[in-house]
Amino acid sequence: MTLPAVWRDLFTKTGQPWAGALNGAHLELVEAPPAMHHFFDGSEVALPTERGAQVRALEPLVGRTQALAWAQVLDRADTLWQAWRRHGAEHPFDTDADLGPLLPRTSMGELTAPLTDARLVELFTSVAARAGAENEPATRDNRAPALLASRWSVERTFGRWHLIDADTRRAQPLSRLTDLLMTRALSLGVRFTHVDEQHPGSARVDVDTLTPVPPRSLLPWRPAPRPWAPSFECSHHDNDLPPGVVTEHVHHGAEAGAEVTWLWQGHAVVTDWTTRQAPPPGTGGWTVETFRQWRERPPLRVDDTHWRGSAASHAGNEPWAQLLTGALIAYEVHEHLTGEDIRPTNRNQPLPPRLRPIPVPRPADGSNTQLGRAPE
Repeated sequence: MTLPAVWRDLFTKTGQPWAGALNGAHLELVEAPPAMHHFFDGSEVALPTERGAQVRALEPLVGRTQALAWAQVLDRADTLWQAWRRHGAEHPFDTDADLGPLLPRTSMGELTAPLTDARLVELFTSVAARAGAENEPATRDNRAPALLASRWSVERTFGRWHLIDADTRRAQPLSRLTDLLMTRALSLGVRFTHVDEQHPGSARVDVDTLTPVPPRSLLPWRPAPRPWAPSFECSHHDNDLPPGVVTEHVHHGAEAGAEVTWLWQGHAVVTDWTTRQAPPPGTGGWTVETFRQWRERPPLRVDDTHWRGSAASHAGNEPWAQLLTGALIAYEVHEHLTGEDIRPTNRNQPLPPRLRPIPVPRPADGSNTQLGRAPE
């Protein structure tokens, strides 16, 4: 799990604190160990998330100069992440906004200019495949838009985490969190009904969470490229990992993307990003191989009563990105229905009654008595 704060905020906004929800379900969120990266020449490195720790881990592999160059490249990724937050992640994408901070004319490959070690170039550009640029090679020729480098910043800023069962200490899937949210929604009186063309329902607003079909190429005689899509393989695996420990192994090669293996006690899941297959269900074939493709992704608001949010939205296709998209739509729909702006950026929105600070009467002698402490 990356960016657990979005899950925390989602649970809090339903009226149930994040910590209480996890405790009630006997779940714990623990820091994941560093991912192990394996390169084409047989070398490998365990890459932590913190900036200084990354430099120390890379120095024995590529030397002090290139380790510092890696930190420099990821510092630019931090800048791109701050820009992306304002253009699609924490604010709806605006076509009229100044997109210069997103470096629209810069590619992932060009960002690697300070890196002279081919392994670092491959490591840095491989993140583009998971973010949607499946057809680009993990080399300096990678033409994916530079904004995808922001994914490195997310991991470096917020860390890597996974769920474990507090009793058995075994790793748990993220579906445990969605199950908790479903249970919470039912307890609040939310009704789930089947809606289709024959039974459109009577809601005042419509929020479509299905990924729309991407537009075809602007050149009608040129067929749309068949997107890369990962293959998945789940199997039993003999390993000596203790319960609750999940390790990630990323095998880099000459192809676009990488092969990612997740190991935990007795199990293995292999995701091969180097295979060309039909798009998996739900992705709809959307890619981000050019800045223009990202810019022309569908807007959140379709009309006055219709919103759309999915893996094809500007925030991205990762679970945390889709949660951010859902939050943006929730703020807009709430304002549309009630006239209240509940966005975190609205400092003028009053707190709910149960969250307002309780006024403490001032003593007659003028002293400043604090709540919970007797006057001296």
